[in-house]
Amino acid sequence: MTAETLRQLEDNVAMSFGYAKKDIMAVNDSVNDLHEQIQHLSMNNAMLVDKILTLERNLSTKTKPIAKEELEFYDVKSKEKFKSSEYTVKNIKGRKFAIAKSPSGSKSYRILGSTKKAAKKKNTVTKKSTKKTASSKPKRIIKETTVF
Repeated sequence: MTAETLRQLEDNVAMSFGYAKKDIMAVNDSVNDLHEQIQHLSMNNAMLVDKILTLERNLSTKTKPIAKEELEFYDVKSKEKFKSSEYTVKNIKGRKFAIAKSPSGSKSYRILGSTKKAAKKKNTVTKKSTKKTASSKPKRIIKETTVF
């Protein structure tokens, strides 16, 4: 576009500045809206964190440590049984073990049972094996006859 007169050129520049000003104002409004939303979200986040902390405090005061029952263990070194309520429970290869320190100083293990995951694995294995035996067909014997 070529401007024929100086006045037309000034009008074109003024109009383009007007469009640029409108675009800048629209961007400024968008940024202000985003800023307000971020402030709103941060206030909500602060309130939620505060509620979580109060819930944790309430739960920690309400829950009492569960007293472990006294279990009987066998000490391999002294070959005697002993009872203890100070033990830890560990999962070892799909089984739960209670581990306590014996009077002679060695670790004593007591089997508590299998874990749920191990029990599920055992069930799936037996199901697979039954399916395999059920799907296996007896071999067919084919008799051949020859004609002379």
